[in-house]
Amino acid sequence: MISKSFYRYRWGGKTGHTAIRKPPRPAILLADGMQNSLAAALEISTWLRGRGMKSEILHGELPAIILRIHTLYNNFRAQRSLFGKRIGVIGTPSSG
Repeated sequence: MISKSFYRYRWGGKTGHTAIRKPPRPAILLADGMQNSLAAALEISTWLRGRGMKSEILHGELPAIILRIHTLYNNFRAQRSLFGKRIGVIGTPSSG
């Protein structure tokens, strides 16, 4: 199940751009190889990084993309489960 934090944006070269007030961070851009999507994803990534936002482009073989999406989703779930929790380190720093 994909959470409500999963967004889909359409970025059109000659047709205009979709205004994004506050994109999710980091932005994950999926380029499927159709309709110049890789070039558009590179353009969006450059724009985001120029504004200090992290982004990642997913492009390539479908099994690798699926694996990366699962990894990102599991990381997202882990971060959400730790939100608001108190985490501490017990002991003293080791020398060396």
